[in-house]
Parts: sequence; C-alpha cells; structure tokens
Amino acid sequence: MPRTYTEQALHIVDSLRKIAKRDHTVCRSRGFSFHENGHIYLDEDRIGHAAAVQSLAAVMEKEELAIEEAKKPTTTAKKSKTKGPMTWDSLNENTKAYFFQLAAIIGDDVDVIVKIGLKNAPRLSNLKRVGLIAKTKNSYHQGLEITEAGRVLRDA
Repeated sequence: MPRTYTEQALHIVDSLRKIAKRDHTVCRSRGFSFHENGHIYLDEDRIGHAAAVQSLAAVMEKEELAIEEAKKPTTTAKKSKTKGPMTWDSLNENTKAYFFQLAAIIGDDVDVIVKIGLKNAPRLSNLKRVGLIAKTKNSYHQGLEITEAGRVLRDA
C-alpha cells in the first residue's frame, strides 16, 4: 500500500533532522533547512515540526501533479511550414543549388550511386517530394535518377 504524502513528508523531516544533528551540519531539501539544533526553516522563516510536515507534503503533492501533467501528451499538431504541396518555389536557395550539383553528377544516367552526407540528406528528401529526383531500385543497390520534371528544369 503506497504511503500518503503526509507519511512520506514525516519520514523525510525526521530523517533530515537526525542527519543534521548527527553530522553537525545544515540539511536542505525542497526549500527547507534543517539545523543541528533542531530548528527548521522554510526559506527564511522558522517553522515547527508539524508545519514542516504539512508544508513538505503540499510541496510533494504539487511536484507529483506537475510530473503527471508533464507526462500527458500534448494535443497540438505539428504545423507544416509549407501550405499545400511542395513546389520548386517553396525550396530554399541551398536546396535549389544542391539540385543543380546533383544534376551535374547524375546527368542522364540511371541508377547513379551518389554519396549523400548528413547535411544534404534533408535537401535530397525535399527534392524527392517535389518530384525532381527519384530513387531507383536495382537488385544490387539503390541509385538516383533525375525525373522528367527535373530534366526540364535542369535544361531550362
């Protein structure tokens, strides 16, 4: 059976008071200070044992509610930066420049294997979404080819 917040707080308060007295030091937890002479302070105010237990139980309950609130999934959907389907005009300048670099490497060949770095992987994905580059599958490897729309744009 799980312990209540008050029982947990009582255990923590008693433990920290014992530690402070035993080690001749000040123990701090969640804004509370436990001194070796037995005094308990909440921030700068001196409070009694019962008030410390009640205040600590309230703090622990607030923490638990905050944790559970943080665990709840958010219902906001991720908004797309582009409105409607992607087009050549919606691509940024670096992606457009990368298309022309790829077009120069690939040429009119089919199944060309090009090493794509991590920096350019999102750009390649965007070029595929627009329909300028296509992935070809061979029985041995995957290659890239320029689509008909890409050839028209490249030759323009």
